[in-house]
Amino acid sequence: MRKHITGLYSHPKRKEFHETYSFNPPEGILTGTLDDRAWGKSWNLLCYFTEASSNEKYCLSFHGTKGYKPDDKSIAFDEEEIGTLYELTIRKSPSGWISVQTAKRLNALE
Repeated sequence: MRKHITGLYSHPKRKEFHETYSFNPPEGILTGTLDDRAWGKSWNLLCYFTEASSNEKYCLSFHGTKGYKPDDKSIAFDEEEIGTLYELTIRKSPSGWISVQTAKRLNALE
């Protein structure tokens, strides 16, 4: 069942997001579960993931100008199910900007 997406500033987990999720994931492959989402301030969707092997928590931003999708346009995260496992390819620009290059759904909840 799809969950309604709340704005970050009115989201009941806002404090938890701020305290436990990093905006600085490692570059490379991240295999993680989509824990939750919240609308950001800049026409972006903040997606909160827990990495499967390490339990590290990361926040990734997907922009509306890209349809809330990674660069390969594979998955629209505003339409995805909470609890789904993904394989994401993360790249950092020389200036440090995080980019999700690819996304692959590894499981889907019924």
